[in-house]
Amino acid sequence: MSPRLLVLLAPTLGCASSPDDAPLEGPAALEATLTPSETIGTVATVVLETPSPGTVVVEATEPTGATLRFAARTEDGVSHRALLVGLPAGADLTWRAVATLEDGEVLASAPAVFETEVQPLWLPALTLAVGGTDTSDTSDTSDTSDTSDTSDAPDTSDTRGLFLTTILGENAAVAIVDHQGRYVWWWHTEVGAMACQARMAADGESVLIYIVDGAMQVDIAAILRVALTGETLSETRVELGHHDILEAPDGRVAAIAYDPRVYRDQDIAGDRVVLVDLETGDTEPLWSTWDDLLPGNTQDFPNSAVGLEWTHANGLALHPETGEWLVSLHNVDTLVKLTPDGALAWTLGGDDSDFTLTSGDTFALQHGPSFTEDGILLFDNRTPRTGDLYSRAVEYRVDEAARTYSSAWAYDGGQQLYAAFMGSAERLPDGGTLIGWGSAGRIDKLDAAGTLTWQLEVAIGSLFGFTHPVETLGAR
Repeated sequence: MSPRLLVLLAPTLGCASSPDDAPLEGPAALEATLTPSETIGTVATVVLETPSPGTVVVEATEPTGATLRFAARTEDGVSHRALLVGLPAGADLTWRAVATLEDGEVLASAPAVFETEVQPLWLPALTLAVGGTDTSDTSDTSDTSDTSDTSDAPDTSDTRGLFLTTILGENAAVAIVDHQGRYVWWWHTEVGAMACQARMAADGESVLIYIVDGAMQVDIAAILRVALTGETLSETRVELGHHDILEAPDGRVAAIAYDPRVYRDQDIAGDRVVLVDLETGDTEPLWSTWDDLLPGNTQDFPNSAVGLEWTHANGLALHPETGEWLVSLHNVDTLVKLTPDGALAWTLGGDDSDFTLTSGDTFALQHGPSFTEDGILLFDNRTPRTGDLYSRAVEYRVDEAARTYSSAWAYDGGQQLYAAFMGSAERLPDGGTLIGWGSAGRIDKLDAAGTLTWQLEVAIGSLFGFTHPVETLGAR
């Protein structure tokens, strides 16, 4: 790994190395300084110098023995800086810096204690219902609640990963949560505003947050870049923006926004996708629903501040290899695939689908689409109008040549939850699936076999928006 990277190699959980494993005294000892963030009390910066070029890792160990390790960034090989982020709130962590010099010599700083701040009172309580057992904890977890639809007992030793989510309700926020169900990072929206989407930025050192009016009556939509240390680095307005943003390979950010027009003497709100340059504020149109689609029966459209809502786009996805886009159109139960330059490739679902369903059930009022190896994964809210009183995550196998799609996998959580709005589903690198149940206030993590291994619930009165896995914090 290049020493020029600032990266959180965490959570790397397990037994901590003893502080006596490296020299701590005499001229070989390192002097390191830790400075807590003034904004977020679980974040700190460690700076130090080494006597000759080398690499530095900062270790932070909890009383349980679980250890987080952070690789430091260096510009000249001897001056090092590590960003400690992902630490639990209200914890006493023993930390030290360990340097490996080019000649193989290993140096270390003296152990010291960093006491992270407790989580703010405005953050809603979280309950870990399944999983999250520390690997160093041998206590019995057999009585852990399991609400999955599998007969197999859940694996409650799943301690990997961090999750970035938006929290909606009286105290709207963006938060990163660890596998113990603990807040490790948070950001509070201003009164009246709502963070409808939050995603890790490609730089690994900031979060992109899409802010809208909580009542959806005033156009305040903007993309904020917030550093992991808590400072707002930039704010870029997006006219009539709502629901979702996604960083493009060229560094611009795709954003969903309303596209209201007069159609047959009525104010109809379609949607558009625009590419926003966060440095200049310049906006380039990528696609509009008006380019290729036409409204149907306008009597079915809900009214809003921008007119009768026709499509209500609510989700974006980008194919990592082809650069193709996927757009979710909630009100018409449709997914739209676009070429990299914004031309319509096809529509799937709804009344005007280019595809025929060959097995399983179709979807309705969906959120959070993403590309998978076999096709498309999404959160299917479903709708009482079809008699489906529960939501689910579903994956479809798509045959573009034959113009057919079929259900390849689904998880309904025992048909216990109905999310009237919001929701997300993402495939994890290990083949598992992360499911955010939106307004139902729950997040589930499944392994590759579809078995529930982790479940988090938020207090009544709050709900989860969109939830994403955080594989790495820090520059990639």
